[in-house]
Amino acid sequence: MPRNRRSIPRADREWAIVAKARDLFVAKGYRGTSVADVARAAGVAGNAVHWYFPTKDDLFAAVLDSLYADLERAAAAVDGPPKQRLVQVWDSNQRFRGLHRDAYERMADSESVRRVVTKAQSWWNQLLLAAVRYELPDGADVAPVADFAQIVIEGMCVSDRPVDRSVEEFVDLSVEALVALTQRRQAAIVH
Repeated sequence: MPRNRRSIPRADREWAIVAKARDLFVAKGYRGTSVADVARAAGVAGNAVHWYFPTKDDLFAAVLDSLYADLERAAAAVDGPPKQRLVQVWDSNQRFRGLHRDAYERMADSESVRRVVTKAQSWWNQLLLAAVRYELPDGADVAPVADFAQIVIEGMCVSDRPVDRSVEEFVDLSVEALVALTQRRQAAIVH
């Protein structure tokens, strides 16, 4: 006998809706996915989706949050230097690049999306800076290149240009460029 929906914990119902919404947002993008589409896919009434997620942006933010949590778990599972974690994350992220573009577009109008993306940007930036710091002598200050690292991260997330090299090559190039820039900035300060 199927369980009554009331006996299903709220978190489980939310997760089921987010899982279906994630599939649809990945396949059709933000604009191509409606709350009604998500409700149909999740097997619930449209109003039920709004019960858990008052707006489409709140639902999209929950989808993004689940995506970023998966990427963080993938990075944490890598046993190796920070650059290897970064390669794993970027490789896992390739199929979600369209969602990042949609998220950047929604940030201006949605506090819930802005909050999730800002948190993710900070994490990605820390991951990239950890990879840079790993290649430098102990105590090297990466703060002077933090803004540039953020631009690299944002470009990697939202660019729709096909990548013409492997993820590993792209991460190596990005880290090497930031290491060189950090060393150059350090040398300029010393002299």
